[in-house]
Amino acid sequence: RKVSLLARGGVGEACARFLAKDRGIEVASYHSDTLRPLLRRLFPKAKAIADVSGRAYAADCRRRGVDCLLSLHCAVIIPAEVLDAAPHAFNLHPGLLPHGRGYWPTYWAVAEGTPGGCTLHRMVPRVDRGAIIGRIRVPVRPTDTGETFTHRVNDAEIALFKKLWPRLKRGDYAESRAKVSGT
Repeated sequence: RKVSLLARGGVGEACARFLAKDRGIEVASYHSDTLRPLLRRLFPKAKAIADVSGRAYAADCRRRGVDCLLSLHCAVIIPAEVLDAAPHAFNLHPGLLPHGRGYWPTYWAVAEGTPGGCTLHRMVPRVDRGAIIGRIRVPVRPTDTGETFTHRVNDAEIALFKKLWPRLKRGDYAESRAKVSGT
């Protein structure tokens, strides 16, 4: 499997370190606004991509034979032309979809009392609307702040990614439109 890795923050770092130990994949390219030096060390043969929102990135994915885009807390909305460049595109999201779409869903879960957790889903042109591969529900505690809840959800995201990666790598995963009550 050839991967293009789009990673940001602590979750992106933990997952990138996990992927660096997997000798069954090749990280062909990467993008990060926060982890570029680390990703350069972890994946020295990979190409750093500055802009993941256009035709040049899509063409690069095709040229390199990328078959999996992994968005791990990447703050960029990936356009359809890029998603079409690889047969598999996944996003690790800090919200329990369909609740918590968009940015900072952990804070909204605390503020609004909506279900919280994390989701790994297929990327499609509509943000956070792709088929769900897996989720972990993380209950909001009465003492939670947006920050404390975010840390617990981030830990769940890393665990979810590590659990599901072997199946994603093999292409052996189920997609669903699961209801929020399930995990």
